[in-house]
Amino acid sequence: LIGRNKDIAAVQDYLTNPDIRLVTLIGAPGIGKTRLSIASASKSLAEFSDGVFFVALAPLDQPSLIPSAISQALGYVEKSDLPAEKPLMEGIGNKRMLFVLDNCEHLIDDLAPLASSLLSSCSRLKILTTSREALQIPGEWLYSVPALDIPKEKSVVDMETISEFPALVLFAERARASRSDFALNAENIRAVAFICAQLDGLPLAIELIAARVKTFSLEQITARLDDRFASLTSGSRIAPSRQQTLRATLDWSYELLTESERELFRQLSVFVGGFTWDA
Repeated sequence: LIGRNKDIAAVQDYLTNPDIRLVTLIGAPGIGKTRLSIASASKSLAEFSDGVFFVALAPLDQPSLIPSAISQALGYVEKSDLPAEKPLMEGIGNKRMLFVLDNCEHLIDDLAPLASSLLSSCSRLKILTTSREALQIPGEWLYSVPALDIPKEKSVVDMETISEFPALVLFAERARASRSDFALNAENIRAVAFICAQLDGLPLAIELIAARVKTFSLEQITARLDDRFASLTSGSRIAPSRQQTLRATLDWSYELLTESERELFRQLSVFVGGFTWDA
């Protein structure tokens, strides 16, 4: 996990605040919400005497499975004669726990009321969620996960300032994992900075493109950035399918939109670059 010390500290401040019980890490696909949630929760283990539990929601396609997934993470056995939420609440009771609910966006309409009920019934429970949109329930605190720092346009980038830009450090590390002789140097640092800037400092995109150094030169990679959907592929075989290519990452969000929302984005595509609210 590179360049996230400040973010981990900020999320820890939320988790240790007695007045905050629900924190949502929100941000673009591939921004690194899951990794940040795991790192922040791990750093906060001492705060939760009854445990910290990670619940992966992305594989679930039925909202009714949410309570079961949480119960399984806790090691509870469900009672078939009770509603799924009730034994869960009974099992948590007054325990001091932290739930990390990862990838909530596709189940958010059903997850939000469940999270609210759990927090109301279990007075010492805290919940950390990752999502592409907010749960929008009372007491929720949002932390917008930023992209990794990249050099500003026309700024001077040299070997002495590399550590100031986590995007460059991430590229170099992932590239070296694919090609052992790769190293940032005075000759290639500007090309790497340009690539990271074109990818807006998005960690997933940087990891996907850095793996290409085993096949292409930095110049060839730069030339191929105009077709990012073709270039940003071949992620980890064990990664979720939605994170193996940039297109799949964006499709995951697109499929969650209503038809009217999709129509809005089709209409917005007439703009090149940004646009004003009035426009």
